Amino acid sequence: MRVKMSINSEPPEPTAPHAGHPGAPGGGYPGAPGAGYPGAPGAGYPGAPGGGYPGAPGAGYPAAPVAPAPEQGISGLAIAGLILAFLMAPVGLVLSVIALFQTGKGRKGGRGLAVAGVIVSVLAMAISAAAVVFALATVGKNVATVADPGCTAGKDVIINSASMASDPASVKTELKKAVDGLTAASAKARHDDVRDAMMALANDYNELLQAINTGNPPPAGLEQKLQSDANRIDELCTLGGATK
Repeated sequence: MRVKMSINSEPPEPTAPHAGHPGAPGGGYPGAPGAGYPGAPGAGYPGAPGGGYPGAPGAGYPAAPVAPAPEQGISGLAIAGLILAFLMAPVGLVLSVIALFQTGKGRKGGRGLAVAGVIVSVLAMAISAAAVVFALATVGKNVATVADPGCTAGKDVIINSASMASDPASVKTELKKAVDGLTAASAKARHDDVRDAMMALANDYNELLQAINTGNPPPAGLEQKLQSDANRIDELCTLGGATK
């Protein structure tokens, strides 16, 4: 076997590794590990962890300004409650109590007005109740008998008999009418004290009538008895009438 060799061919030279080409181990190129390029870990670029950028956690940026709380208006119920406390105390009390809840925790202004409305309403109601009790205990103690039918009829008789004529004949006629009228009023009375008072005055008029008919002077003390029995009827049948 013959081996042909070229005369001009030379053996290839061995290729040695270069000292550092891009990508060779340890050669270092921009972006290789350890070479350090802008943005690589540890290189410290704006925005990288630890590099710090405006607004990042821990970087410390000024807080946004807090808007001031809107100004609260005065509660309309508090104003209305205080006004009505003087005019209609129960209504004023209700409105003022509602205003107390409405103005709680600074939700609305006017809490002082609401408190004043409650106080004034309570005082006004207490004064009114005391006045009613006083009226019933004094002026209105005979309320039950004032409306008695016997009182109504008897008072009409007394008013009519007050205008008696001066001549004896007319006086006797008017006295007879008064006696009959008071007797009828006594029968209509629903209260015993009213019935007794009407009959007592009827008997007084009857004694006076008999004195005129006989021509004798009236019994002693009849005038005082007439006045006393008339006052008793006034006490029973007139609101706030004469007292005993």
